[in-house]
Amino acid sequence: MGSKCPACGADAVVEGICGRCGYASGANHTCPHCGAIARAEPKVEGTTTRWVCAMCGGPRIPGGWGGEDVVAPLKEAKALQKGATRSRIATITLGFVTTFFALLSLASWSMGPRVVLGAMAVGFLALAVRAWARGRGRKKSAAEAMERAHLAAAHNVAAKSKDGVTPAELGRALKIDPTQAEKLLTELAVHDRTRIDVGEDAEVRYSVGPRELSKQRVGTDGHEGGLGPDDDAFTELEVEERAREEATKGRKAT
Repeated sequence: MGSKCPACGADAVVEGICGRCGYASGANHTCPHCGAIARAEPKVEGTTTRWVCAMCGGPRIPGGWGGEDVVAPLKEAKALQKGATRSRIATITLGFVTTFFALLSLASWSMGPRVVLGAMAVGFLALAVRAWARGRGRKKSAAEAMERAHLAAAHNVAAKSKDGVTPAELGRALKIDPTQAEKLLTELAVHDRTRIDVGEDAEVRYSVGPRELSKQRVGTDGHEGGLGPDDDAFTELEVEERAREEATKGRKAT
């Protein structure tokens, strides 16, 4: 049972979202596209499920994971998805026009009109193929932008988890398939953005420790769980290193 919803009065608010009326509260539910505080809802396209803003339909990361790091790729993905939709509409329209002129060419009794109409059909067919290729490229680029957004969100989840995160836990946080979650965590580990540990429960966990945070400047905004258990030792090493540098400079000056 959740807390009371200020909109409908039901005890159904979990993580800022009312399960009854869809009311949303909290800055983490702010849409990066329209700026509205709104829930992210699933949109099924064939075998793929995307999460979009309930207000404007722009792509979203559930729970607001990733913060500012996901805003740019999400906006890029939305623009590319719109471009892909326009290209698909253009392809269909040009396909109809191509068919129309092709039929007119076949129905013509005279050779002159048949050649002209046939040439026009070929021209529109070339435009249709071009629009189709452009739409396919934009769709692929949109998927790559969403992949970057999910990587940033996965890193954020791992950074906030003191004991690390498993693929199943990441899948629940981002509302994605565990297989996709494991792929994201593996990608982060390959690029040294996370480290892999085995927990006491024998589960493989991905975490962000002091070394990874120092490389990427992550965790400086005060998020809980941003640093691992060796944070104090890491800070002491930095102080010692700076002291040695200052001593060296002092000797050179004298």
